[in-house]
Amino acid sequence: MSKRRTFISVVIMVWVALFSLSKATAESDYSSAEYAIKAAFLYNLTKFVEWPPEVLSNTDSFCIAILGRDPFGETIDVLQNKEVRGRKIVVQRVTTLENLGRCHILFISNSENDRIRSILERLRNRPILIVGESDDFARQGGMISLVKRENKVKLEINPKAAEQSGLKISSHLLKLATIVESR
Repeated sequence: MSKRRTFISVVIMVWVALFSLSKATAESDYSSAEYAIKAAFLYNLTKFVEWPPEVLSNTDSFCIAILGRDPFGETIDVLQNKEVRGRKIVVQRVTTLENLGRCHILFISNSENDRIRSILERLRNRPILIVGESDDFARQGGMISLVKRENKVKLEINPKAAEQSGLKISSHLLKLATIVESR
């Protein structure tokens, strides 16, 4: 599939996620929509990031883990068993880094903001795409931050942090993001 088609599928998936949410209070709807979009981003990041070949060998699953309080709820469970790179997605919720196992994408929730620096230090140079949602996440050394700006979810990417871990982020994705560097 071409990168253009993949990008179009990202946009379509985000819109589908937005309109498939249940009706609740306005605030709850917005929060659900935000995390449906973030879940769609997590799924589609798999198409724009290259892991070292040895990371994907000897495994029949692709793990997306959530560290800390799970802000997604059931929204992210729709990814369970979808296929990516010929492997079924497994969504895992973890409370410690020791429980990560063979994780490919780690989403660090806002509940871990006080520990972000130590978490990133412990994961340095491991081939895990580390995604967060706090305002300064990518500048602190995280790879991708899904931040809310002007009522939209925007991407901030720290390509150097990804490169240090052996990950390659597609130039197509970089064009859609704000590029930041670690402080």
